[in-house]
Amino acid sequence: DAYLGAGLVINSSDAVSPVGNKISFALQPGIDYVIPNSNTVIFGNAIIAFDATRNSGNMAVSLQGGVGLRF
Repeated sequence: DAYLGAGLVINSSDAVSPVGNKISFALQPGIDYVIPNSNTVIFGNAIIAFDATRNSGNMAVSLQGGVGLRF
């Protein structure tokens, strides 16, 4: 399965995080795959925050992946 989410990144401090240091618009594309004949799921996604850093306006990106168990 593939999906696309949209939302806000909310950071309440001046410290830089993987998705920036200010409130910004974000897209979250992702994909997951169920291994046939099992309950194991492999997934990955990214959070792409636009205009996410103060003073520079740069984009911030966070990548994530993992393995899960369906129940």
